[in-house]
Amino acid sequence: MTEAEADLPTPPAVLQTIMIARFRCGDDVGAVEVAAIAAPLMHPRLAASTLCVTSPYEQMTEEEPRQEITSLERKMLPAHPVSGQDLTLNGREIE
Repeated sequence: MTEAEADLPTPPAVLQTIMIARFRCGDDVGAVEVAAIAAPLMHPRLAASTLCVTSPYEQMTEEEPRQEITSLERKMLPAHPVSGQDLTLNGREIE
């Protein structure tokens, strides 16, 4: 970083200046918009947040999801089917 660059304000400082100016001018909505952009830069907990999405199916064998689908399909069937009625769902016979 050059000496000239060191004298420049940081991005959080620029955002804070804009936020304050908008707030002082009565532009509350604009101030909130800038605050939302600046928050992760100024509050480490917000910047450090991560999201990890995992699927329970990743750990299952090929047969386990099929068994789960069959179990859910059974729950969707009528509680007391009429005698002789086919147990089908979406054209597929349910075991």
